[in-house]
Amino acid sequence: MSGGVEDEVKSMGVWECGRKMLITPLLPYSPTPLLPHSLTLPFLYSPLRMLVFTASMAEDQLMKSDSATREDAPITSKQLLLIFAAIFVLNLLLRVFYLRFDFVNGDEGVRALTATRMLEGARLYADIVTDKPPGATLFYAAVFALAGRSMTAVHLAATLWNFATATVLYLAAARLYGRREGIWAAVMMVYFSAT
Repeated sequence: MSGGVEDEVKSMGVWECGRKMLITPLLPYSPTPLLPHSLTLPFLYSPLRMLVFTASMAEDQLMKSDSATREDAPITSKQLLLIFAAIFVLNLLLRVFYLRFDFVNGDEGVRALTATRMLEGARLYADIVTDKPPGATLFYAAVFALAGRSMTAVHLAATLWNFATATVLYLAAARLYGRREGIWAAVMMVYFSAT
Protein backbone atom coordinates (compact mmCIF):
# COMPACT_ATOMS: atom_id res chain seq x y z
CA MET A 1 0.00 0.00 0.00
CA SER A 2 1.41 3.38 -0.86
CA GLY A 3 0.04 6.83 -0.23
CA GLY A 4 -3.52 7.55 0.84
CA VAL A 5 -4.54 5.62 3.92
CA GLU A 6 -1.01 4.46 4.77
CA ASP A 7 0.33 8.03 4.80
CA GLU A 8 -2.62 9.17 6.89
CA VAL A 9 -2.04 6.37 9.44
CA LYS A 10 1.69 7.12 9.62
CA SER A 11 0.99 10.81 10.25
CA MET A 12 -1.37 10.02 13.14
CA GLY A 13 -0.33 8.83 16.57
CA VAL A 14 -1.58 5.51 17.97
CA TRP A 15 -4.28 7.24 20.03
CA GLU A 16 -5.60 9.21 17.07
CA CYS A 17 -5.63 6.10 14.89
CA GLY A 18 -7.48 4.17 17.63
CA ARG A 19 -9.96 7.00 17.99
CA LYS A 20 -10.72 6.99 14.26
CA MET A 21 -11.10 3.21 14.14
CA LEU A 22 -13.34 2.92 17.19
CA ILE A 23 -15.41 6.09 17.18
CA THR A 24 -15.74 7.48 13.67
CA PRO A 25 -17.72 4.52 12.23
CA LEU A 26 -20.30 4.91 15.00
CA LEU A 27 -20.93 8.62 14.73
CA PRO A 28 -24.15 9.56 12.96
CA TYR A 29 -23.59 11.34 9.66
CA SER A 30 -23.48 15.08 9.98
CA PRO A 31 -21.62 17.87 8.20
CA THR A 32 -19.89 18.76 11.46
CA PRO A 33 -18.24 15.62 12.85
CA LEU A 34 -18.76 16.06 16.60
CA LEU A 35 -22.21 17.39 17.42
CA PRO A 36 -23.33 16.87 21.04
CA HIS A 37 -25.82 14.12 20.11
CA SER A 38 -23.13 12.26 18.21
CA LEU A 39 -20.95 12.23 21.33
CA THR A 40 -23.58 10.69 23.60
CA LEU A 41 -25.46 8.08 21.57
CA PRO A 42 -22.59 5.76 20.56
CA PHE A 43 -21.13 5.73 24.07
CA LEU A 44 -24.30 4.60 25.81
CA TYR A 45 -23.44 1.00 24.94
CA SER A 46 -19.67 1.05 24.70
CA PRO A 47 -17.51 1.94 27.71
CA LEU A 48 -14.30 1.06 25.85
CA ARG A 49 -15.08 3.54 23.09
CA MET A 50 -15.68 6.20 25.73
CA LEU A 51 -12.37 5.28 27.39
CA VAL A 52 -10.51 5.55 24.08
CA PHE A 53 -12.19 8.84 23.29
CA THR A 54 -11.42 10.30 26.74
CA ALA A 55 -7.81 9.09 26.69
CA SER A 56 -7.20 10.42 23.21
CA MET A 57 -8.71 13.80 24.10
CA ALA A 58 -6.49 13.92 27.20
CA GLU A 59 -3.52 13.03 25.03
CA ASP A 60 -4.38 15.84 22.61
CA GLN A 61 -4.46 18.32 25.48
CA LEU A 62 -1.19 16.99 26.88
CA MET A 63 0.51 17.23 23.49
CA LYS A 64 -0.71 20.80 23.05
CA SER A 65 0.50 21.87 26.48
CA ASP A 66 3.75 19.90 26.51
CA SER A 67 6.45 20.21 23.88
CA ALA A 68 7.63 16.60 24.39
CA THR A 69 6.25 13.87 22.16
CA ARG A 70 4.71 10.57 23.36
CA GLU A 71 7.79 8.66 22.27
CA ASP A 72 9.96 10.72 24.63
CA ALA A 73 8.21 9.23 27.66
CA PRO A 74 8.68 5.46 27.70
CA ILE A 75 6.32 3.30 29.72
CA THR A 76 7.98 2.20 32.95
CA SER A 77 7.71 -1.30 34.41
CA LYS A 78 5.56 0.03 37.26
CA GLN A 79 3.17 1.71 34.81
CA LEU A 80 3.04 -1.47 32.75
CA LEU A 81 2.16 -3.50 35.85
CA LEU A 82 -0.67 -1.08 36.68
CA ILE A 83 -1.92 -1.18 33.10
CA PHE A 84 -2.01 -4.97 33.14
CA ALA A 85 -3.82 -4.94 36.48
CA ALA A 86 -6.43 -2.68 34.86
CA ILE A 87 -6.65 -4.99 31.83
CA PHE A 88 -7.16 -7.97 34.17
CA VAL A 89 -9.95 -6.14 36.03
CA LEU A 90 -11.56 -5.19 32.70
CA ASN A 91 -11.32 -8.84 31.65
CA LEU A 92 -13.08 -9.94 34.86
CA LEU A 93 -15.77 -7.28 34.61
CA LEU A 94 -16.61 -8.20 31.03
CA ARG A 95 -17.00 -11.89 31.93
CA VAL A 96 -18.37 -11.94 35.48
CA PHE A 97 -21.97 -12.30 34.35
CA TYR A 98 -21.13 -15.65 32.72
CA LEU A 99 -20.78 -17.14 36.20
CA ARG A 100 -24.57 -16.97 36.67
CA PHE A 101 -25.23 -19.40 33.82
CA ASP A 102 -24.24 -23.01 33.42
CA PHE A 103 -24.19 -22.74 29.64
CA VAL A 104 -23.86 -19.41 27.85
CA ASN A 105 -24.47 -21.05 24.47
CA GLY A 106 -25.09 -24.47 22.95
CA ASP A 107 -21.44 -25.02 22.07
CA GLU A 108 -20.55 -25.02 25.75
CA GLY A 109 -22.99 -27.87 26.35
CA VAL A 110 -21.43 -29.90 23.53
CA ARG A 111 -17.92 -29.27 24.85
CA ALA A 112 -18.92 -30.10 28.44
CA LEU A 113 -20.62 -33.34 27.38
CA THR A 114 -17.70 -34.48 25.23
CA ALA A 115 -15.21 -33.57 28.00
CA THR A 116 -17.26 -35.52 30.54
CA ARG A 117 -17.37 -38.55 28.25
CA MET A 118 -13.59 -38.31 27.69
CA LEU A 119 -13.01 -38.33 31.44
CA GLU A 120 -15.17 -41.48 31.59
CA GLY A 121 -12.79 -43.15 29.11
CA ALA A 122 -14.42 -42.49 25.73
CA ARG A 123 -12.20 -41.56 22.80
CA LEU A 124 -12.77 -38.27 21.02
CA TYR A 125 -14.03 -38.71 17.42
CA ALA A 126 -14.11 -42.51 17.82
CA ASP A 127 -16.59 -43.01 20.68
CA ILE A 128 -17.80 -39.42 20.90
CA VAL A 129 -19.42 -37.71 17.93
CA THR A 130 -18.77 -33.97 17.73
CA ASP A 131 -18.15 -31.44 15.00
CA LYS A 132 -15.95 -29.27 17.20
CA PRO A 133 -12.14 -29.11 17.12
CA PRO A 134 -10.39 -30.92 19.99
CA GLY A 135 -8.81 -27.89 21.73
CA ALA A 136 -11.89 -26.66 23.57
CA THR A 137 -12.93 -30.18 24.59
CA LEU A 138 -9.44 -30.87 25.96
CA PHE A 139 -9.53 -27.53 27.83
CA TYR A 140 -12.89 -28.45 29.41
CA ALA A 141 -11.62 -31.94 30.28
CA ALA A 142 -8.53 -30.48 31.98
CA VAL A 143 -10.65 -28.04 34.02
CA PHE A 144 -13.12 -30.79 34.95
CA ALA A 145 -10.24 -33.06 36.00
CA LEU A 146 -8.73 -30.35 38.22
CA ALA A 147 -11.82 -28.64 39.63
CA GLY A 148 -14.65 -31.12 39.27
CA ARG A 149 -17.46 -30.91 36.75
CA SER A 150 -18.31 -27.27 37.28
CA MET A 151 -19.14 -24.78 34.55
CA THR A 152 -18.26 -21.98 36.97
CA ALA A 153 -14.73 -23.40 37.07
CA VAL A 154 -14.69 -23.53 33.25
CA HIS A 155 -15.79 -19.89 33.01
CA LEU A 156 -13.15 -18.78 35.53
CA ALA A 157 -10.46 -20.79 33.76
CA ALA A 158 -11.54 -19.33 30.41
CA THR A 159 -11.23 -15.83 31.90
CA LEU A 160 -7.67 -16.59 33.02
CA TRP A 161 -6.90 -18.19 29.65
CA ASN A 162 -8.19 -15.09 27.88
CA PHE A 163 -5.98 -12.84 30.02
CA ALA A 164 -2.97 -15.09 29.33
CA THR A 165 -3.71 -14.85 25.60
CA ALA A 166 -3.89 -11.05 25.85
CA THR A 167 -0.54 -11.07 27.65
CA VAL A 168 1.10 -13.17 24.91
CA LEU A 169 -0.44 -10.88 22.30
CA TYR A 170 1.01 -7.88 24.17
CA LEU A 171 4.48 -9.48 24.19
CA ALA A 172 4.37 -10.16 20.45
CA ALA A 173 3.02 -6.72 19.52
CA ALA A 174 5.40 -4.93 21.91
CA ARG A 175 8.35 -6.75 20.38
CA LEU A 176 7.28 -5.95 16.82
CA TYR A 177 5.77 -2.47 17.22
CA GLY A 178 6.37 -1.07 20.71
CA ARG A 179 4.87 -1.14 24.20
CA ARG A 180 1.99 1.23 23.48
CA GLU A 181 0.84 -0.80 20.50
CA GLY A 182 1.21 -3.98 22.56
CA ILE A 183 -1.02 -2.52 25.27
CA TRP A 184 -3.64 -1.61 22.67
CA ALA A 185 -3.49 -5.13 21.25
CA ALA A 186 -4.05 -6.63 24.73
CA VAL A 187 -6.97 -4.29 25.50
CA MET A 188 -8.61 -5.01 22.15
CA MET A 189 -8.17 -8.76 22.67
CA VAL A 190 -9.83 -8.63 26.10
CA TYR A 191 -12.66 -6.38 24.97
CA PHE A 192 -13.58 -7.89 21.62
CA SER A 193 -13.33 -11.52 22.78
CA ALA A 194 -15.91 -10.98 25.52
CA THR A 195 -18.83 -12.17 23.40
